[in-house]
Amino acid sequence: HASAHASTHMPVNKRAREEPEEESIEKRLVNLIVRIGDRSIADLNSHLRGLAAALTAELPTSRTLIYDTILDCVRGLQPKAPIYGALCGLLAANPQGEPDGVVAADIVAQLGRELQEALDVHATFSIRAFCRFAIELANARVASVDSALALLETLLAVTAEPGVLPARAEWFACVVLDSLALGGEVFTRDAPERSAALLGAVRAYAATRGADALSAPALLLPYGGATRPGEVTEHFDALFALVEALSSDSYHWRSSLLLAPSRSFASELAALEPLPLPTVSVPAHTRGCTYPCLRRLRLCSEPAADGDGDAAMGDDGGGGGGGGAPPPRYDDRGPPPRDDYDRPPPRYDDYDRGPPPPRYDRYDDRGPPPRYDDRGPPPRFDDYDRGPPPRYDDRGPPPRYDDRGPPPRYDDYDRGPPPRERDYYDERRYDDRGPPPRYDDRGPPPRY
Repeated sequence: HASAHASTHMPVNKRAREEPEEESIEKRLVNLIVRIGDRSIADLNSHLRGLAAALTAELPTSRTLIYDTILDCVRGLQPKAPIYGALCGLLAANPQGEPDGVVAADIVAQLGRELQEALDVHATFSIRAFCRFAIELANARVASVDSALALLETLLAVTAEPGVLPARAEWFACVVLDSLALGGEVFTRDAPERSAALLGAVRAYAATRGADALSAPALLLPYGGATRPGEVTEHFDALFALVEALSSDSYHWRSSLLLAPSRSFASELAALEPLPLPTVSVPAHTRGCTYPCLRRLRLCSEPAADGDGDAAMGDDGGGGGGGGAPPPRYDDRGPPPRDDYDRPPPRYDDYDRGPPPPRYDRYDDRGPPPRYDDRGPPPRFDDYDRGPPPRYDDRGPPPRYDDRGPPPRYDDYDRGPPPRERDYYDERRYDDRGPPPRYDDRGPPPRY
């Protein structure tokens, strides 16, 4: 009885009871993949191991869901690309019942399809995300370093296309620089000559890019947190400076600001055999393709103290400003003194003439006309002596009716009220013959 009594009073989660068990497991897996690394970076390694173990157990039944969720997170959560690259490395290193290399082959093949599709439809956001993920797979030994460098070489070859648009060349160069910052350490360790050649090609493009950057309009200025010429940098210049700093002896391609969880699992990932990434091709430029360019319109700025602020604006670290020095904001006399700013400008067109004439310029020297003359306000009626108009004349109000009294209710009172319609259901209204028979002598009609 106690157990029955407890069961009758226990709360029942109807939603959990109605949902299928498979659906709840799928939601749990998706939530685990999406939220990995959101709370604490300090415990990231243990969280990655636990998540890899949970996903490995579900691979036989939820393989497609796991792969699709990881790629969706790579596309939408791009700063966490190193985390998902390390996660894929752990999945490939601990198959638990899966043949060796199957997990890595599936991930690499699906990434190749997604990246080629993004290139075909010119999805710039997805292109950058999948390139980052490809580099992280190389860091986790899921993809080979040579194939990752070949991918970056294919993207950088866009800068050498005949008649290439400057925006197109610069954008693909930015994607290459972004990827180099993430995989430079592995590239220089496993393929030093090829990575050095790629970095040299990027430097050569940066050297020839200055003339093209100066052809931008003068109002287009680099993206940055401030609007002073010394504090803003174009996107390409910022990434190029970052790569140059990381490649120096001071950093050796390492920084505390860059996530690299794959280094913590180097012993576990050492047994993997890297697979080559599928070869992709970059379609030619077509009408309607746009290339995101992080620039800012700077319409107002304070002049530099030395008077050359506008000239420096056009020569802003690799061509950030525009076509030469823009026209000065003031004439040869320079900007007005600062004291003038404290005095507001006159409110009228010509300050020498003073304010406009008084408000009653339409009238003569006597000023505005009085509202009333000496007699006071006008009477309310046409003739004040007669008083208000009478409501009626001397005869009084008109009679409601004439001498004959009110009109009869009917046309002819002598005839009485009009006859009512004959009502065959009122016996008092029938004539001497009485009500009409319901049927004739033949009786009621037959039923059929």
